[in-house]
Amino acid sequence: MGFVHVFYDSFRLVYQNFYVPLQPIRIRITSAFCFGGAIR
Repeated sequence: MGFVHVFYDSFRLVYQNFYVPLQPIRIRITSAFCFGGAIR
């Protein structure tokens, strides 16, 4: 059970450090795709 806990902690650390800061960039890319589709 301890291994799962360590794995979860490292996963949460990676999630907070990489996925959360990339969120606005992903939203911007998604909105740009939607906007470009609306123009076409």
